[in-house]
Amino acid sequence: MLYIASVGSSSGRQKISNEDLCSINPELNSKVLEELGVKTRYSCFPLEVLAADSTPRQRDEKALCSPTDLGKQAVDSALKGTAISPEQFGLVLGYCHSPHQLAPSEGQRIADKLKLKIPSFDVGSSGADLLLHIYTLLSWKEEVVPEVSLCVAANSPTRHINYSEGIAGVLLSDQAAALVITKNLDYSPLFKVVECSYGLKNSFSYTEIPIYEHLSFSYPVPSAVIEEEVSFISSIKEKYKSQFSNFYYASSLPIPSLILEIAKKSNTQPLIEGLINEGCSLSTTPFSALYFELAKLQSNDGVILTSSGLGEKKGYTVLERL
Repeated sequence: MLYIASVGSSSGRQKISNEDLCSINPELNSKVLEELGVKTRYSCFPLEVLAADSTPRQRDEKALCSPTDLGKQAVDSALKGTAISPEQFGLVLGYCHSPHQLAPSEGQRIADKLKLKIPSFDVGSSGADLLLHIYTLLSWKEEVVPEVSLCVAANSPTRHINYSEGIAGVLLSDQAAALVITKNLDYSPLFKVVECSYGLKNSFSYTEIPIYEHLSFSYPVPSAVIEEEVSFISSIKEKYKSQFSNFYYASSLPIPSLILEIAKKSNTQPLIEGLINEGCSLSTTPFSALYFELAKLQSNDGVILTSSGLGEKKGYTVLERL
């Protein structure tokens, strides 16, 4: 059995408003922005650098902060108000979709920021990193899982966005999320991990991040995305209908109106305030959503988090609020 003792989140230092985007991208207007629903997003890079026709490497030279900085801030926010200290961690699992450097690994960089010399490495997926971290820990023999583990995902998709065209700049944001995972109730955890899986096959892929090119995004998202997600969420609800008082839902899907539509059709309550006010950063988004609306969750509520992105792999977890 695993528990989530705490959740943390952080965002890039450069705030980007809808007005900022309209000044850069002539394709955008109030109708498009209202339809997409994201009000603000954040970047690790200054606005003037994003507005220029700059490459990822050129942006790195002007970075205000790194994904590792975001990861460390997310860890700090996760530990705030808890009795847990970094010295209690026995393992760090990390990942970054868009690192400013490839070595050492993100997990090792986070451990170094925390001044820890413990097993630290990356476990990454195609957009479901934190869910894969939980799934990995659950797959190990219980005796080898540390009493307290740290899972961190830090992404910087704005490194790859061409802000002068398309809608990727409206939706995507630089963010990190952190989870403190424990094996027992001694740490007053927030959630019990009821179920977690990774490796489900999607019938769609709506995002592409070429290594040396700009990120692209398919819109409108195919109706199959909504239908598949509604069917999946409904099956989870049916399975646990006698166990939970209410069901909440968050996803890595980057458009608030899609989350609302899926929640309505599956009769769940959406967690989207983080997405509306902070933007989407792929694998971190469901857990950032959880962080921003933690106060509304009551004991015995169920939370369904799904995450997918690049390629066809998908992960999900079902959590019980303790």
